[in-house]
Amino acid sequence: MATGVDDTGRSFLTVCGRGVISKERAMTVLKTHIGRGTDVLTDGAPAYEKPLAELGANLTQTDADDHAINRVNTLHARLEDFMFGFHGVSTKYLQAYLDWFQWINAFTDGFGETSDDRLLARRLGNGLYRIRRRDYQHMTPPYLDYWRKAA
Repeated sequence: MATGVDDTGRSFLTVCGRGVISKERAMTVLKTHIGRGTDVLTDGAPAYEKPLAELGANLTQTDADDHAINRVNTLHARLEDFMFGFHGVSTKYLQAYLDWFQWINAFTDGFGETSDDRLLARRLGNGLYRIRRRDYQHMTPPYLDYWRKAA
């Protein structure tokens, strides 16, 4: 997973394959997020060097445990908290979960300015769904008696 956070708090989380990131996968993900002249701070993964040079970014690399990449580490910790309730996610659906997390994150981190937005995000993130899709197949549509009488 490729992750990025800018100075304003906007972020991206993108699935880019399994295992250690390759230069090709790094380029595929980063070219949509990194512009020429952007200052980029990454961990020490060598896969970032060539793609970021081609994109014209100013690369600085540091140790993954260094506090300099604390924004990404914080985002990962919050993502881990979000994913905990799902007890395992299929790799096939991982990007959908990341997008869901980003959507909720947008309401709770300054993009949703009002308290109503934060309340909505909390309710959606912690909601219980008592009716599942398959339960709708056996439900009688509401007002069916009314429509039968009208016909």
